Amino acid sequence: MLPKRPSTQERVRDCRLRYSRRALHHTSGLHSYTDDESIIEREAAVSRTTDQWIERFARMPKTQDFEPGTGWSYSNTAYFLLGGVIEKVEGKPLATVLKDRLFAPLGMSQTALDDEQEIVPARVAGYDAEAPGKFKNARLISMTIPGAAGAMRSSAGDLAKWNAALFNGKVLQPASLQTMIAPGRLNDGQLSSTAMPKIEGAAPSEYGYALGIDQVEGHARIGHGGGIFGFNSSLHEFPGDRLTVAVIANGIGPNVGVGQIAKRIERIALGLPDK
Repeated sequence: MLPKRPSTQERVRDCRLRYSRRALHHTSGLHSYTDDESIIEREAAVSRTTDQWIERFARMPKTQDFEPGTGWSYSNTAYFLLGGVIEKVEGKPLATVLKDRLFAPLGMSQTALDDEQEIVPARVAGYDAEAPGKFKNARLISMTIPGAAGAMRSSAGDLAKWNAALFNGKVLQPASLQTMIAPGRLNDGQLSSTAMPKIEGAAPSEYGYALGIDQVEGHARIGHGGGIFGFNSSLHEFPGDRLTVAVIANGIGPNVGVGQIAKRIERIALGLPDK
């Protein structure tokens, strides 16, 4: 007997799942809009709806870097589109979905998808570094442009709450968490890291769903950093050591940011010699 052919609905579902996995792994090949100078330099302060931004991204001179699943390239476009998918499925703004489904239940009162027009008590200003010890006010940016790719505001304490919930089964079922932190793969079965750009001096790393996976002298580390005009953040979990390191700074630029601070905290907490 011939095997049953999948229905159209099943094929569409499988296509959506493959796209979502590729988008989350940064193997979709979608050109990142943050690499488009005309958008970042001229339109970053423009407020648009999700649909309007997606239409704008579709008009970029380059929209695809490679065939899906054949390479790896960090794509903010992919994550922005995933946020748009959530809005369509839920029929609500992404900010509302995140608040109702995640932040409020987890007690993350200082975390939200940011809106620069909203009055937020204790929200700090961001600064761009021009040189050591020399700063200027960060450029204006509409939080509609980073969207699901990075429009979040939070505190170090809330980031620690998030990791405590994520790695202790309060956000995902164990099987889903393991899928999230499993290294991505290309169409040919190779790890996506084989297509990642090599950075001199950096430790070997893999990439799961929105999380980098590496080690610090034998200590497994899972996490991510973030950067936007005037701000920089780092959140890493050492699951085998039950250690979370969260750092946020309201400054970014040459030799300014949280990377070196976070690394020093990690090494001290792990009992490793300073470098």
